[in-house]
Amino acid sequence: MPIVVAGVPGVISILIRSLSVLKTELMPFARGVSGKTVDFDAQGNCIETDYYKMLPIIKAAGYTGHIGIEYEGDILSEEAGISATKALLEKVGAAI
Repeated sequence: MPIVVAGVPGVISILIRSLSVLKTELMPFARGVSGKTVDFDAQGNCIETDYYKMLPIIKAAGYTGHIGIEYEGDILSEEAGISATKALLEKVGAAI
């Protein structure tokens, strides 16, 4: 699942599927960012989205706001999925 960038001028939410579009066209206008996950590998990384690529783009755009956490999987409980997503974002954030 891609990161969702919300709050672009108007009342638009855009699902980001292209890193180049995220970086060059939309990220500078982001008012909010959500880290969305569905499933994790054995190391706790999201299978759907490479957060090691996404978070540096978000940081380079100057975004300093909160990152909302969304878990949409059905393997973990809602609470465990949210905790795993938070741990992943903290791990990647510390690495960049």
